[in-house]
Amino acid sequence: MKIRIVFCIPLLVAILASGQTPTVKGHAIGESVSSFFHASRALEMAVDSCANPNAYQNSRFRADGETCQQISSAMAGKRTRISNDLAHELMGSESILPFTGYVEFSAGKLSMMEVDLYSENWNTVYPDLLKKFGRPTKTDTVELQNGYGARYSLPTVSWVRPGYVVDASENMTMLYAHFIVIEMATSERMKELEKEKQREGSPLD
Repeated sequence: MKIRIVFCIPLLVAILASGQTPTVKGHAIGESVSSFFHASRALEMAVDSCANPNAYQNSRFRADGETCQQISSAMAGKRTRISNDLAHELMGSESILPFTGYVEFSAGKLSMMEVDLYSENWNTVYPDLLKKFGRPTKTDTVELQNGYGARYSLPTVSWVRPGYVVDASENMTMLYAHFIVIEMATSERMKELEKEKQREGSPLD
């Protein structure tokens, strides 16, 4: 699955000092790597399986070699991304993430996170987002039309808060099934992305 970075970067001027972040799937953007991997028994066992693989020979919590490298890299403070996309699930691949999406760690913290919801609808999820993050900073819609001429207005909502940014949107698969994407990033990571975008310049240049 292609990773989408759709945060509204110009809104970063509204970001002030770091603040406390509500949790999504039990995790708060900006939390430490240690806190992330101690958030559940399953994650703790995955980490332990990397140090003691023989003790987890037949365990469903055993992390594979690639995942162990990713965990080690994250704990060392390196920028590391761990994914669990729809393709992984369809192929029956194991992931330590208990949700579809990805997490990214930078400098010992959870710097980015995406959660993809395929079995929920926007009218159910949006009220919960309002409870967690309050009044949105920006709301918009994206107009789409499928191959049969049907038109859809899909909502996109952004929250810019002290220390972090949240972007939530309704999307459609190639088979026109609706799903929801929730993306979060620390303000520091968003500033880095803005600088990277400026260095890349325009594809027309």
